[in-house]
Amino acid sequence: MRVRVFLFLLALFLTLHPLSRDTQGAGVKPRREMLVSSAWLAKRIGRPDLTILHIAPDRQSYDQGHLPGARFVPLSEIIIARDGLPNELPAVAELQKLFTRLGVGNAGRIILYGEPNALSATRTLFTLTYLGHGARGAILDGGLESWKAENRPLEKESPNFSPATFTPRPNPGLLAGRQHRGSRCHNHRFAVCGCLRGFRREEDRPYSGRGQPLLDGPF
Repeated sequence: MRVRVFLFLLALFLTLHPLSRDTQGAGVKPRREMLVSSAWLAKRIGRPDLTILHIAPDRQSYDQGHLPGARFVPLSEIIIARDGLPNELPAVAELQKLFTRLGVGNAGRIILYGEPNALSATRTLFTLTYLGHGARGAILDGGLESWKAENRPLEKESPNFSPATFTPRPNPGLLAGRQHRGSRCHNHRFAVCGCLRGFRREEDRPYSGRGQPLLDGPF
């Protein structure tokens, strides 16, 4: 679980800090606040300046037991499908409505957890980063599984909360569309990261970046 979280955070870090000749070896360090422990969170649960989001494809895992005060977020409101592939961001206006309805607001920490593979939580962190609120977000290390293993409290009821105005500050530079493939594939300032379902040999990879090295990791 923690290896998967590390790989997703590595991909997110590379997105926010693209490697270049100017940054390689320049002491660029990941933001440690992107990951919080269950012990850290247990001491702060219930604080008004803390919002916990449980992100999953459906409510099953949430209804079976979630962290105290956690608010459910359908993954379909974080990722939308295009051409049958669920991998795109919703419109900024829709995301603004979502985070306003969830009571996320414009201040306070946002703690994220979800599926065991951590994909839903890391994708939500990227979404918050794109909207200009990534510095407030963090992923729960080990997720719900570690929380349960440590016999920490769970709830089955949905918490009461009020909407809070959420103001997006989009950063389009974090997104790469199809129009960027040709222009950036041979640009050594950029690295292509692929999180695939299992390791593959170099010759078996479906996409190698057209000359640009592919940073691969297990899904």
